[in-house]
Amino acid sequence: MCRVEKGTSKTEDNQENRISFLFGIFFLLYICLAIGVSYLIENWMPTALTIEDELGNPDRFIGERAQNYLKGLTDLGPRITGSYQNEILAVNYLEATIQDIINNKSNAQNIEYDINVVTGSYYLGYKPYGSINAYANLQNVVVKVNAVNASANSILINSHFDTVVTSPGGSDAGINCAVMLEVIRKLSQSAEPPTNNLIFLFNGGEEANILASHGFITQHKWAPTVKVVVNLEATGADGKEILFQSGPDRAWLMKYYSKVPYPFGHVAGEEIFKSNIISSDTDFRIFRDFGGVIGYDFAYFKDGYRYHTKYDGFDNIKKERYQRTGDNILRLVRELANAPEVVNPEENSGGSVYFDVLGLFMIYYEERTEIIINVLDEISLVEDVLTQIHLIRIIWTAVLICGFGLGIKSVYLFMIPVLFNTLVLTIIHIFKLYYYKYIWIFVYLLGTFIPTVLVGAVAYHVLSLFIPICGRFGTSLNPEFMIGAFTVTATILITCYYMPLFSLLSKQIFILIFLGALFFGTIIVILTPIGFPYSADKDRLAPQRFPVFHTQRVYHDENGNIFQNDSGFYFRHMDYNSPRSIKNHVLGMGNVTSLQKDCEVALFCGLPVSYSRDLEELESNSWIPSEAPIFTDALPTLTLNSIVLVSDEIKRYHFTITGPNSMDIYLSPKEGINFLNISLNTFLPTEQPLWNNRPTLYILYANGKENVPLHFFVDFELPENWSKSIVDIAVVGKYNQADNNIYTKEFQDFMNSFPEWTVITTIALAYYESWVY
Repeated sequence: MCRVEKGTSKTEDNQENRISFLFGIFFLLYICLAIGVSYLIENWMPTALTIEDELGNPDRFIGERAQNYLKGLTDLGPRITGSYQNEILAVNYLEATIQDIINNKSNAQNIEYDINVVTGSYYLGYKPYGSINAYANLQNVVVKVNAVNASANSILINSHFDTVVTSPGGSDAGINCAVMLEVIRKLSQSAEPPTNNLIFLFNGGEEANILASHGFITQHKWAPTVKVVVNLEATGADGKEILFQSGPDRAWLMKYYSKVPYPFGHVAGEEIFKSNIISSDTDFRIFRDFGGVIGYDFAYFKDGYRYHTKYDGFDNIKKERYQRTGDNILRLVRELANAPEVVNPEENSGGSVYFDVLGLFMIYYEERTEIIINVLDEISLVEDVLTQIHLIRIIWTAVLICGFGLGIKSVYLFMIPVLFNTLVLTIIHIFKLYYYKYIWIFVYLLGTFIPTVLVGAVAYHVLSLFIPICGRFGTSLNPEFMIGAFTVTATILITCYYMPLFSLLSKQIFILIFLGALFFGTIIVILTPIGFPYSADKDRLAPQRFPVFHTQRVYHDENGNIFQNDSGFYFRHMDYNSPRSIKNHVLGMGNVTSLQKDCEVALFCGLPVSYSRDLEELESNSWIPSEAPIFTDALPTLTLNSIVLVSDEIKRYHFTITGPNSMDIYLSPKEGINFLNISLNTFLPTEQPLWNNRPTLYILYANGKENVPLHFFVDFELPENWSKSIVDIAVVGKYNQADNNIYTKEFQDFMNSFPEWTVITTIALAYYESWVY
């Protein structure tokens, strides 16, 4: 404010303090500039090194060579677990590449590799329901760079080379495998062996529900030495890899990650992932839960519209991405290779808060440090509350204190603007700049620039992640409310520190008119074809997703007689606009049949289930009656091998399942009968989906290099003198390898009728058959 001269009225002083309303336009442009700067910084990447550059950069990661590795992998096409492309071609490609690296290694290095074939089972819990996952003959390609001396401590670097049904897997996770190969090559040429062993796991069964990593960490001979894991994943197909999980509770890990050349990570991502908002998981969880391993979880997250689609290919990956990720991972692995903390990772325990500053450096501190920061900030606020823009800081400081009390690490997002605001206002008061109207405003704007850029960058990251993910949320939640709530929160956090400046403006009505016009203009755009949410344009790709199964269903009654045998096209509704968006486009939408009756008489509505988290919305999906599919592979079979009376109240049923490489098994005991035990897991899950008020079990079974039958038994607890049937059981075979399938003309016409702005994420045949025993 200006100095008030003696004899000057308050009204005159207020008029003197006013500034032109044109400054309001400047304030808005200033905010846009800050956000624009954050966008430019966030999209910058280093120049990729070519093979020719290696002579002058012998220790640097070579992006072009990693690009060549990925080209060889994606040229194989989709690599589905159990397919020839995955089990033979991809494994052979990796093995040949690794052997070539070993043939050209330094004499100082001792490198070996192993083709690890795994079979096993375990329970993987999700919200609301988990699944029992069984697998057989899945393959891992494992490389070990041995320590200088025999060491019992290893760093594990993991990614997967398998893909979903229709995707070539460029980013998910082919690029990570390519980066790992080049990292191995650079390490192999080093004159100094590492202090800790370095194990590189190329796992061949992640997309089948994170199975192959379980086989490695629970069975491989090198697994007991693993102390730290670096997991590389993707939930998008562009941008920078983000560190979104660290630990758990090992703050020292950040000391080594902070040394990478281009750090990028937010503890907020960790809390988002743990909240189960994102319905997916990574191998990191398997290593943590089944191996007791700590470490880092990285993923690409931008351009999530390509994720798990045919668009996730080689050509859309910029060469700079290889270089950036490679530089970071190579440096991190080199640091961990000689880290003394790896010997006893349990020491120096404690959670940490971490975030990067525009990719320039990392800020990290232990959670207990957050107490000091927040308390100091509150003391400063109370002492200086009348001389600062106090109300805003009181509100955000209250948010900080509440967030800290609830154990939310992400409150650092609110702490940054508060701390900068405290600093700049302290400067203004110390130097009495408030006597000079334009000077203090200029200083104040400079002080808000950095927090605006930082918060704008985080908002950009969150929206880049969640807007595409909303296309996979299903129909029960309108994602507009979630995105809207976040956008409002971010807008308030970014603009609130500028709002007091608007009170200085003269003719404020003009600013309100401008903002109102901007608001209503946006609404008009949304309601016109310009605002249509889907697109097949490669420059602004945003397709609507549909997984489709041409399915045959056979239901048996208690006497073994078939009482229903029908076929149809089954597809899930993965976003809130489905199926409204395609009703006037796709053939047969007028013949959609309700699934209510099927859900009453058949386990899980007589449908193929992709993941256990899909069980809640089965009835809301679409079924269009059709002719029967053509199966060229063996149909699934169920054999009841024996019934053993364990005691007067317990019966054990031994089953054998055969069929294609991907199958599901559903079980539900009759009313009054309880599950007691299943041989595929050490315990029965407590969270079991209900069918007709009866508990159920969902078993996923995947085969790799060779199909083998699944043998298991289930123990049931029976009431006294029970003589009726005991259990409903269904088996689903899923045929997802396009090279082996024959599609009927009706199915092909149906698939071809989907609009160009849609993408079919799964094109498969399915066979469902149920029995009562």
